[in-house]
Amino acid sequence: MPISSLLAVPTTVLDHNRLDAASLTQPERASGGDLSASAVQPIGESVRISISAEALNAAAKHQKSEKNKNADIDESDLPDTVKGLLKRIRELREQLEQKQLELQQVTADQKLSDSEKAQKVSRLQGEVAALSGAVVTAMQDLDELMNSQNISADQKKTAGFLLMK
Repeated sequence: MPISSLLAVPTTVLDHNRLDAASLTQPERASGGDLSASAVQPIGESVRISISAEALNAAAKHQKSEKNKNADIDESDLPDTVKGLLKRIRELREQLEQKQLELQQVTADQKLSDSEKAQKVSRLQGEVAALSGAVVTAMQDLDELMNSQNISADQKKTAGFLLMK
């Protein structure tokens, strides 16, 4: 389960200057909505959100796994700019893999109508194409960066090895 779904909080926009029939209590509706100034009380400025211990633990585990996922990059002797691009490439590849999996699932889904399936497939193909392009661009940027910073042959091998993971 994604952490964002555990922490998602629905928001409501309140217009304090407008009262409609739905916002009136039964006695107020009976009186025709005639409210005196003393009957309207302002709503507090702050909102308190409670997050369960389970959600906090899940968020902590997610952060820890994210750090561990790129520990090999962080521990390498590469410049920080190269490390950042390597992490970005990994992230893009993960997103690409996820979208390709979604595309396979939609293609195999027998419950969708032909038009729904075509629409979802088209959208996902566009996302896959965009992510593929982003990976190619990031790889080109990495190549240019490594050439401009005169990175050693050993560091280039390290970067290549980290790219293959």
